Amino acid sequence: GSLRRAASINAEYMGTTSKALGDEWKNMSDKEKKPFHEKAEKAKKKYLATLAKYQKTSAYKQYEEAKQAYKELQTKKRKRLVGKDEPKPKKVKAPKRSASKPRARSKSRSRRASKKSKRNKSNTNPLMRCKVWPLV
Repeated sequence: GSLRRAASINAEYMGTTSKALGDEWKNMSDKEKKPFHEKAEKAKKKYLATLAKYQKTSAYKQYEEAKQAYKELQTKKRKRLVGKDEPKPKKVKAPKRSASKPRARSKSRSRRASKKSKRNKSNTNPLMRCKVWPLV
């Protein structure tokens, strides 16, 4: 409870602070912004030099190999989960039946249908359809 409330207050504070700083930056002249741009450019050059030096080390090569192995492992896992490891053969679809041909029924269905039709034809008398005979 209190942690969430503190986080929401902090988020509101960050939002208003960021907005105020953004407005202040927009209102600054190029002359006022120049020291910040120079400082950022200097930091960028230092970072790129350090990065180039690091990329020549064996630690970087080990990192790249580990990263590549991890990517391959994740790709294999993804393919296995999706089922694309081995392509499945496509199922051959049966040709569509034309509307004029009646569809064949299973034997059990046709037996039930014939029993129903016989029952309906022979039992036109409502008394005959009753399972319990009324005493008349």
